[in-house]
Amino acid sequence: MTEKKLNQIKGYLNIAKKAGFVIVGQDNLKNYNKKLYLVLYTELTKSISSAISSIKSTTVYQSICLEKRDFEMVTNLENCKIIALKNKAISDKIIELIRGEVN
Repeated sequence: MTEKKLNQIKGYLNIAKKAGFVIVGQDNLKNYNKKLYLVLYTELTKSISSAISSIKSTTVYQSICLEKRDFEMVTNLENCKIIALKNKAISDKIIELIRGEVN
């Protein structure tokens, strides 16, 4: 992914964090049962896979794996392997950037 796109994603995630739309960590996501729109993770381990499968979101959400370097750069969180967003507009923008639909 290009540096420009990574910086744009980082900006959207910073806005989402400040607004309280980001759920950080697999412990916080286990059995989560409210609206979710995007799950970003790196290194699909058994525990991450278990956390994703235990989400009982009331909405359909996208689950996207990022390279470790990219994930750490956009989330700016150490020792974190999974985050989720509960804002549709921000999630849609990030998905578009990851899929290359927006420059």
